[in-house]
Amino acid sequence: YWQEMKTLNADSANRQRARDSLFKLIREHGLVREFPLITATLKAFSHGKIRITADKKVVNAAENPIKGYDLTDEINKQLERVNLI
Repeated sequence: YWQEMKTLNADSANRQRARDSLFKLIREHGLVREFPLITATLKAFSHGKIRITADKKVVNAAENPIKGYDLTDEINKQLERVNLI
């Protein structure tokens, strides 16, 4: 869809359709990952891999402050189990 949009005039109705199709496809891919992300996040909290302290800091299991926690591998494993990737 990106390639198609590049070839179409900015005012073209076909470009609008291609853009709509592109965003629909992006949203579909996002939705596939959304529920695994929610469950992986809940598991990370419930297993003590991450937590929020009383002073609202996010820390890892070793109590070190973190800016984020990468759940990509966990999400990909869940999707592989159900053959979505």
